Amino acid sequence: MIALLGVIASGAWGCFEQRAETVDLTAEPKYPWNSAVALDATETAFLLPDFLSAEEVERVRSLAAPGLDKQPQGPYQSTLLKGDHFATDPILAEIDRRIGRLSGIPPHASESALRVSRTSTWGRRGGPQVQNLHHDTAKAAKRRVATLLVYLSDASDGLVGGGTLFPCLDAAEEHAHEAVVVPAPTGTSNMALSRAQACSRLGDALDRGEDFLAPPGSFHQQPCFDKSAAIAASNMCGAPSGASATLLGAVRVEPRRGTGLFFLSASPLNGTTLKRAWHGSCRVGAGQKWTMQKFKELVPGAGDEDEETRDGGIEGEARFRWPSRG
Repeated sequence: MIALLGVIASGAWGCFEQRAETVDLTAEPKYPWNSAVALDATETAFLLPDFLSAEEVERVRSLAAPGLDKQPQGPYQSTLLKGDHFATDPILAEIDRRIGRLSGIPPHASESALRVSRTSTWGRRGGPQVQNLHHDTAKAAKRRVATLLVYLSDASDGLVGGGTLFPCLDAAEEHAHEAVVVPAPTGTSNMALSRAQACSRLGDALDRGEDFLAPPGSFHQQPCFDKSAAIAASNMCGAPSGASATLLGAVRVEPRRGTGLFFLSASPLNGTTLKRAWHGSCRVGAGQKWTMQKFKELVPGAGDEDEETRDGGIEGEARFRWPSRG
């Protein structure tokens, strides 16, 4: 068992007051947590092989397809699975409970629904290789503390590219085979930042309230607040796989059907926002990338009108009541 993941799954997030909850997290899990692999030295991101079975992958895709097909045509479409889906589908309900056991946060009415996304080929080979970079403690959702992303398609479906990039995580050398480890881009001009420089600027941006970076030429319409950092991330997405042990750099996870990617946005020990948790999707070169995403969020407590802070964790910690294990 990965040490920090064991703390998280137990629900023992020491910085948050707990309250009684009806969902039992002590039930026998249907996923072997000791299969999780820490992808970085700080145990911020974990790979979960076979988090969903083949049957579950197909079930999620079939439930989401009608909603996706109603979306406007374009390279990115998403739909939410919620409400009646969980009431009528035992497979989906079990997946939601499984995510609750993993994160230590049982499903609750205040958290986001399951989101299924479908991304098609966009851009060109010589253009931006990263779709965007963002941090999941977005301005409108500061109670998010962790995210689970599950890949629902891979190369067997004709997918090329579409990996998930963590530009500011230092890959764990002993687990480098579980993720694509890419060399940090080098250079001296302001258009060729080193990885450390880019991550420093992303951290500063988060302090300013910036949590979404779209590179010029991507299909997002938001303005690019730091073109140099976006180019650095694009270089990391476009870099060839593999690196020597002395050149370990960012973590890039390639899609594999049923594999989960669980990562933290805030420390389970003190609530501080993890600036290193910036991440983004690399360009889809061919085929379609299907993913299922679940944000795990704190249960709102009394006095929720107070402000929150990034640099010192979450002010008024008693305002956020962590659900107990039942």
